[in-house]
Amino acid sequence: MRDLCQPPARSTLESWPRGFALFLALLFVVKMAIILILGTVSFEDSGLYVHMGEMILSDPSWLTDGHWGLGLASDRLFRPYGYPLLIAAAKWTGGTHFWSLVALLQVAGSVAALALVGLMAKAFVTRPALWWAVVGLCALSSFQLFDTALLTDSLYASLFIIVMVTLVTATVRGRTLSHGLALMLGIAWALSISLRDVGLYYTILPVAWLIAGTRKGGKILGLGTAFLLPIVGLVGLTLWWNLYRTGHLFFSLTGTLNWLWPSFNISDQGLGTPFDCADAVCGIVRDHDVGKGMAGVAAVADVLTVDWGLDPIALGKVSFAHFLSVVRTHPFAYLVTIINNMRFDRLADLAFNPLANLNDFIQLGPVIRQRMLPGTRELFRQIKQGDLATIPLFLTVGIPHLLSWLGLALFLAGAPLVALKRLGQERRAAAMLGLWITVFIFIGGYSLVHMETRHALPIVPFILVAAAWVVETRLERSSR
Repeated sequence: MRDLCQPPARSTLESWPRGFALFLALLFVVKMAIILILGTVSFEDSGLYVHMGEMILSDPSWLTDGHWGLGLASDRLFRPYGYPLLIAAAKWTGGTHFWSLVALLQVAGSVAALALVGLMAKAFVTRPALWWAVVGLCALSSFQLFDTALLTDSLYASLFIIVMVTLVTATVRGRTLSHGLALMLGIAWALSISLRDVGLYYTILPVAWLIAGTRKGGKILGLGTAFLLPIVGLVGLTLWWNLYRTGHLFFSLTGTLNWLWPSFNISDQGLGTPFDCADAVCGIVRDHDVGKGMAGVAAVADVLTVDWGLDPIALGKVSFAHFLSVVRTHPFAYLVTIINNMRFDRLADLAFNPLANLNDFIQLGPVIRQRMLPGTRELFRQIKQGDLATIPLFLTVGIPHLLSWLGLALFLAGAPLVALKRLGQERRAAAMLGLWITVFIFIGGYSLVHMETRHALPIVPFILVAAAWVVETRLERSSR
C-alpha cells in the first residue's frame, strides 16, 4: 500500500477541481484586504492575550514566577501560552502593527485548512456542484469573523481541521501515513493544545482515526508514538514548568471555573434550583449578589479565593464536587442544559447560512457593531402586530434559516442512517459514521459544561461534507 509521503499518482493541484487554486488565492487576498481595511476586532478575552504578550516581552520573571496565591485568574497561570507567545513574537517583529501579522497567520491557516477540506470533500463527493457547495459554505462560515479577531478560535480551528482532515482523507482512501507525517500532525496537534487546553481531551479523536486508518497492525505502535511524542512532550514540559514556578503540579486551571457553569446554566434557564444545597458554592450564591452567566461564575470564584483563601487547586476541588452534586440531584435539568448548550439553531446557521454569518460579522466585526438584519422571531413579531411590509425581509431572513435547518437535519439524521445502510458495501460509509461520531464527541464534550457557537468552528467542514454526501447518495439512488 502506497505511503502518503510518497509522490501520489496525481499531484494535489491536479486532484483539485479546476479553478480551486485560484479560488483559494482570491480568498486569501480578499480576507487580508478586509482585515487591512477594517482592522481586527477585540473580544472580551483579547485584552488578556495582548497583556500576556506584553508581559512576556517586558517582564522575564513570568518564566520562573507564576504569582501563585495572587488570585485564581493570575495572568501567568490561567491561560495556555501559545497565543500570548504568538502575540509577543508579532509585537517584537511588527511593533504596533503586530495585529496584522497575527491576522496574516490566521488567514493563512484558515485558507490552508480549506484547501485540505477540499481534498477530503472530494474523497466523499464526486458531483462538482455539491463539492463547490461544501467549500463555498465553509469559506463563508464564521472563519472570516474570527480570522480578524485576537482570539484563539481561528488558529485552533485551522490546526484541528488540518490534522483531522488529513487523517480522515487517508482513512477513506485506504492509505497509511508515514511516521514523518504522523510526527508533523502530532506537532500541529500539540500547537493546538498550546492555544486551547481543551484540545488535550480531544486527543482521543485523532488517535482513533490514526488507528482506524492504519491497515498494518504492526505500524500502529510506531505511528501512534510518532503522533503522541510532541503532545506528551508539551504536557510534560508544562507540568514541570508549573511545578517549578508555583510548587504545584498541574497542566491547566481553566477547569476550576468551568465546573461552575452547569449550575448557572440551570439557574439562568429556569430549569431548577441548583444553589439550594449546603456546600460552599451554594452558600456564596445565597449570601452574595453574584449575577448570572460568566459574571456569576467569576464572582463565586473570587469569593472562594479572596474570602475563603482557597488556592486554585483547592478551588477546583470545591467546584468539581459542587458539579457532581448538581448532576446527582438535578439530572434532568443538567441533561436539558447539555442539549441547550449544543445550540442546534446556531450550529445550523454556522454551517449552512452565509447570510447569518455575514450578519455576525457585521454585528461583531471591527466596524459597524450592529446587526445588518433582525432575527426571524423579531420580524415575525412585527408581522403579527400588523406590519405586513416586513414580510419580504422576513422571507429573506427566514428562508436561508429554514434551509440551514434542512442541511443540519441531513447531517443529524441522514448521515448515520445512510451510513448504517451502506456499512460493508463501501469504505466511505464507515468513515462517514466515524465523522458523525467525531462531531458529536466534539460538541458533546463542550456541552457537558458550557459551549459557545464559536467553539463549534472546527467541526463545520465535517457537517458540510456529511450533508453533501447524503444528498449525493440520494441522487445516485434516484437516478438508477
